[in-house]
Amino acid sequence: MGLVSLQMLHSQEMQKHVAQGFPREQLLLSDFMLPKSALKAIHFEDLLNARISDVIETLKRSQHQHCLVVDNKLNVIRGLISANDIVRKLKLPIDVNQNPSFMEIFDSIEKVKLAS
Repeated sequence: MGLVSLQMLHSQEMQKHVAQGFPREQLLLSDFMLPKSALKAIHFEDLLNARISDVIETLKRSQHQHCLVVDNKLNVIRGLISANDIVRKLKLPIDVNQNPSFMEIFDSIEKVKLAS
């Protein structure tokens, strides 16, 4: 159906909904969910031989922090690519507490390339 992250459930997000007139006790998880249709998706078959740089290049225009991995043959979601996981694995100089997007990862890598 969609994706819910800890950031989406943060109290500031709840306060925004309450400020819009929604009673706190009536808020639903779906009020914070990013619908599947709004998420970028990469086909599993395309990832089988992809490098991390290929994935970052593909996702560089995405302001999102997650990307679905879908299998069209089986018609299922195979996984999820997390921008935070990429930052940690590549040891990029990005604060994961700020919930970076794929665009920020791309920009950080470009800065590292220019500096070297």
